[in-house]
Amino acid sequence: MSHHKGGNSGEKSVQLNLITQLRHNYDQSTIKDYNFYVQPVKKGNKYGGEESQRARSILFISLGLIVANSYGEQVSLVVPENGLISLNIPLTKTRYGSYSTRTTHPSFLHKVEKILSSIAIQNDIVNPYRFKTKGEMLAQSKNYELVAQLAHKTRSCAHPSNKRWVKRNEDHCGNCVPCIIRRASMYKSELDAYSDHYITDVISNPIGQDLRAFRIGLSRYSSFRGNRLFEILKSGPIPCSDDELREYIDVYERGMEEVENFLNQK
Repeated sequence: MSHHKGGNSGEKSVQLNLITQLRHNYDQSTIKDYNFYVQPVKKGNKYGGEESQRARSILFISLGLIVANSYGEQVSLVVPENGLISLNIPLTKTRYGSYSTRTTHPSFLHKVEKILSSIAIQNDIVNPYRFKTKGEMLAQSKNYELVAQLAHKTRSCAHPSNKRWVKRNEDHCGNCVPCIIRRASMYKSELDAYSDHYITDVISNPIGQDLRAFRIGLSRYSSFRGNRLFEILKSGPIPCSDDELREYIDVYERGMEEVENFLNQK
């Protein structure tokens, strides 16, 4: 399942191209494409329109649940997000609360499942990669050759439409949080290639507020001598067993070190 918001960002074409590539490599009957147009109505809306994107988390989950439920009440909604992004620990004090998205945070998903249970919807929500970094997801893929072939055709950037303003063709700005984590994961998996895919190379041209936030967050992370539990709880409570809590702490540590290794490369 995928979504796009139209405009000139080209999201839909990227998604359709990847679906086509997957169908060439796997049984076509196992690859289903459900693509939704998602964009708030801003003109002619009697309520004034929605200017923010704060409701997008529940919207994305709801769209996925509609598809899962259409196949059956016991079909799980699989949300494949890496652990570092899911926890989304605030990098600076300006990123607490609603200033950061937590679509796949364990607490948010747990609360959504409680709501579903109260209205007799049985589909559960599963994130199989909650204890892996993005780099580990790539490196440990069962089909690494296909990942290496298609990785550069995917898109992670939070601001894909920025290329219009600078009149460039690259699909990634290179200095937003998703771009930095993407490149860190590709670097770990020996797939990173700056020149053809990013407007800005944060290694040779370290600019941008997200890069500064990462530097601040990494500095605090490196100097922190207390229990990491208090760090990961800054983004919200985590309803889980003690063993799972330890795994969340571990994936947070490995994720931060993955980004640090990328940014500090020689």
